[in-house]
This record gives sequence, structure tokens and C-alpha cells, in this order.
Amino acid sequence: MYILFANNLVNVLASALATKILIEITASEGIFYATIIMTLMILIFGELIPKTIALSKADKFALKIAPLIRIIIILLFPLTKILNFIVGLILKMLGIDYKNVSKEEKLEQSEEELRGAIDLHGKDSTGKEEKQMLKSILDLDDITVGSIMISRKDIYSLPSYTSYTDLILKLKNSPHSRIPIWEKNPENIVGVLHVRKLIGETSLDQKNLIY
Repeated sequence: MYILFANNLVNVLASALATKILIEITASEGIFYATIIMTLMILIFGELIPKTIALSKADKFALKIAPLIRIIIILLFPLTKILNFIVGLILKMLGIDYKNVSKEEKLEQSEEELRGAIDLHGKDSTGKEEKQMLKSILDLDDITVGSIMISRKDIYSLPSYTSYTDLILKLKNSPHSRIPIWEKNPENIVGVLHVRKLIGETSLDQKNLIY
């Protein structure tokens, strides 16, 4: 609300000032020139360039701009309170009770805003991977344990008496980085074999690789 108010205030003041100056210079044609010039100025310098800079250097930009935003919030607090009151009054007259919006609806709106912000982030391969990861986090509520779990009968495990030679041969065909180790029967898991550690330290005894 604060940023929206400040942004519109600056745009209106800049447009009014430009119109006044151009009318004094070009008489009646000043309104036309002011409309064209200020539309381009606001679009380029007030929208495209600032947002592009903010997106490309988000963390650095946010840290630098935060103190200024804080000052704007303090200065505009009284005005925004009045505006919120007026907006609430008008909505009430229209029969819209915005104060009774449910928590679920607010969370849903926030989630959509987050998805929109994620879509604006990065276009390279790294950015796409990050976007997919962040969207996956937002979808966690729709994911069940059953859809991601591995059935007990499908778990790839090895007995503790597997020889080192057989172990190496089996690992060549296994995509797993950690393998459960059992004794006596597959239900009795005694540890987990760290495959990467095994590959990196092949001189170690197998027991030292199980935790």
C-alpha cells in the first residue's frame, strides 16, 4: 500500500509538472507532448529499468533500498490509514466485507503472488531449476506420503555378509547413494552403506562405511 501510494504520487506529480512546463513552452500542444513524453519516461525509468535492476540484483538492491522504504512507510503512514478507511467504507457501501476474508483465502492469494514472483525469476538453466524447486515447495500440500514413498518390497538392500568383491559388482548397477544393510532377514536393518564414501575410500573396511 505504501509503495503503491508513493509510486502513484510521484507519477502524478511528474506528469502534472511536465504538462505545466510544456504548456508554457508550446501553448495548447503541451498536453499532447506531455502525455507522450511522460508515458515513455514513466514506462522506461519508472517501471522497466527499476524492476529489471531489482530482479537481476535482488538481494543487494533490497538491502540498499530498505532504509528508504522504511522512511517512506513512516512518512505515509497517516495518509495510508485514511485511504484504507475510505476504501473500507466504499467497499462496505457496496456490500463487500473485505475484513472477513478467510485465512485460507489470504494464504491462497499469497501463494499466487509467490508463484508470480517465482515466474519472474531468471531465464537461464540455473534459474529454471530454482523456479522448479520453489514451485515444488508450494505444491507440498498436494503431495501425499504414498505418492513419494518407496514400498518396503521395492527397497534395494544388501545383507551384511556380502563380500567386498560382490559389493563392488552390485554397486556398479545401482543408482543409489545409500543402501540399507540387513542381518538375518531384510526386516532387520542394521545400518546404511554410504556408497560415495566407499568409492572415495576403497581401502577402508566395509564395517567402517556403515552408519
